[in-house]
Amino acid sequence: ADYASILTHFKQDCNAEDCPVIVLGGSYGGMLAAWFRLTYPHLVDGAIAASAPLLAFLEDVPSAFGHGESYWQIVTSDASEKGGSAPECSSNVREAFQALFHLADQSQGLETLTNIFHPCQPFQSMQDVHKLSLY
Repeated sequence: ADYASILTHFKQDCNAEDCPVIVLGGSYGGMLAAWFRLTYPHLVDGAIAASAPLLAFLEDVPSAFGHGESYWQIVTSDASEKGGSAPECSSNVREAFQALFHLADQSQGLETLTNIFHPCQPFQSMQDVHKLSLY
């Protein structure tokens, strides 16, 4: 709802109420773009959702994304030969997730990940690392 409010305010301030708006994103951002268009069709004229696994959540689109395991399985599938990627890509993605969580679970892991990724706030918990993995 924040972006909807900002968009409405921006268009009013710039006297651009009649200007079309296209939202775009890739992967997770693509899903957000598509859902934004679905949720606010009166504000957004179109959405470009590149590499967005939208059809993976047919039952309940927005809330289903909260189950990160589904997302990781979809990303790994997208990185498979069937998805058009190199033969080793899928196993590399799977190993990267495992390495990320393994490092986070070490005594200095959250500090190390904070130094690698430079988030706005230091990682404090495994939940922060799970959020990172969804980007």
